[in-house]
Amino acid sequence: MATVAQENIGTLHEKIVIKLAKEDYTPVFTSTLKKQAKQASLPGFRKGKVPAGMLKKMYGPGIFQEEVLRMAGIELEKYLIENKIEFLAKPVPAESQQALNLDMDADKEYVFEYELGAVPTMELTLLEKKEKWPMYKVTVTDEMVTEEVERFRYKAGNMTEPETITVEDNVLNVTFIETNDQGETAEDGLNKENSLLLKYFTKKAQDALMGKKAGDEVNMKIKDAINEDVLPAIVKDLDLDPALEENTSKSFIIKIDKVGLIEKPEMTEVFFGQIYPGMDIKTEEDFRAKVKEDIQNYWAGQSKSFLHNEMYERFIHETEFDLPDNFLKRWLLISEEKYKTPEDVEAEYSNFTHGIRWELIMKKLVEENNIDVSREEIEGSVKAQLQQYFGGQPFDSDADWVQSFINKQMQDRGTYEKTYREVLGHKLFHFLESKVETEEKEIALEDFIKLPHAHH
Repeated sequence: MATVAQENIGTLHEKIVIKLAKEDYTPVFTSTLKKQAKQASLPGFRKGKVPAGMLKKMYGPGIFQEEVLRMAGIELEKYLIENKIEFLAKPVPAESQQALNLDMDADKEYVFEYELGAVPTMELTLLEKKEKWPMYKVTVTDEMVTEEVERFRYKAGNMTEPETITVEDNVLNVTFIETNDQGETAEDGLNKENSLLLKYFTKKAQDALMGKKAGDEVNMKIKDAINEDVLPAIVKDLDLDPALEENTSKSFIIKIDKVGLIEKPEMTEVFFGQIYPGMDIKTEEDFRAKVKEDIQNYWAGQSKSFLHNEMYERFIHETEFDLPDNFLKRWLLISEEKYKTPEDVEAEYSNFTHGIRWELIMKKLVEENNIDVSREEIEGSVKAQLQQYFGGQPFDSDADWVQSFINKQMQDRGTYEKTYREVLGHKLFHFLESKVETEEKEIALEDFIKLPHAHH
């Protein structure tokens, strides 16, 4: 009978040794060979009548190797199940494993050695701390409402093509052409198109561009041409890192390809209905109130996401437990193709264990608090995602094609598991919210955006 032994070789690092004697593997090998004989068909022999000796010589070595390896795997799995051993990642052959020469004619014992990382124990004490968690409330100003109203007007407006640049609301299609120190086109320099409003340019650039038309050019450093608040986004659009001074100091010919101007609609019921169909908004005051409500709801959602991120990070960093680091590093090197060297593993290991820690914490939170996800909840999430494809607008959710779409998504294993995890995560954080005391804090938008995240 096969023997199995386990020994600890490091922190949460276990080795399992399986020994298979001849009496363990021979009956299985013989049985499989007989089954093969019944199906074998060779020229000159009727099906199932190939001589056993010939069949063993031809197919025996391959069948023997396959069956012995399969038996070792079965014994490992049986041992893990019977002893209720929880482990991280799939067990791998031990570093001490000796090379095996699987010979069907040899009367010998085969030894298989596996390594695995055991699941650590932990105590989740974060929720027991008597503290108030900040729930930020972004102050929505009249300026923010006005800016959003104007954005809607741009969205609903009609584009015209005036000959020259005359106002800061002009839309400019431009090409950024990188230049050298002499102001000439740089060899192998950047050449990229973009579209932006004149008001995104600095006062100096606006003065230079005013009155220009398609085909005209100005030559400026990018940081002198674009307003500071949008400069990082424009530099990033040029496929450059905005954090580097050398990139924001690059000089460009800014060539005007086309001048546009959006004719914004008047603040009428027709416009209100375009933005909020079916809501019967009649006055500008009511429209602005609805816009303000939407902005508040958006930033309330962002505030809740901030709280969830704080919970996530603090659980990871304030819940103390060990990981089988030696095993996990070796597992990554063996199992993941992107890691070619131990140095590659070391470079990414911190990020990898960040995720592992959360998976273990999440599993414990879910199990201890009986948090589960029903099939109906998953279907509801799939339906909600479908509605997003319609821009959030109402649609006939009871139509046959809708249920057919949902059924198809539910049968796709990848989609099902992804949606399950999303719903489970949402329910978990909703539960965590209910277990902590929050404190509302008014905050300006610019201050909220600058808030540091836990352990950032």
